[in-house]
Amino acid sequence: MTGDTEITRRAEALKLLLKERLGVGGRDLAVALRRARWRLPRRLRGQADMVASAARMGANPKLARRLNGPALDAAFRDLRGYLKGIDVGEVRKDRILGWLSVIVFDLILIAGAFVLWLWWRGYV
Repeated sequence: MTGDTEITRRAEALKLLLKERLGVGGRDLAVALRRARWRLPRRLRGQADMVASAARMGANPKLARRLNGPALDAAFRDLRGYLKGIDVGEVRKDRILGWLSVIVFDLILIAGAFVLWLWWRGYV
């Protein structure tokens, strides 16, 4: 990493991708990553923590020198690649189909209970 300006630029770009692809936001990257944590794969959660701490440390010049440049570049690259691969339309479709399946299951369960009640009462 060349400096704190590049770290903050990349952090803002990652925060924007989190907002676009996962719909999570926050006042800074750490908050956005905390809100998106359960949606990230397990292998990327540690890298997300490293990126959040680097974004926080990047504002201080003395702390910015302690950052591991190649590992941080790899973490930014992996997170960005994962977020770029998310299809927002597919996620939306899956969410709607999930809700509809729950509603249909509940309706079938209620109709079955109603028919059972009718049979028990002798109406069927």
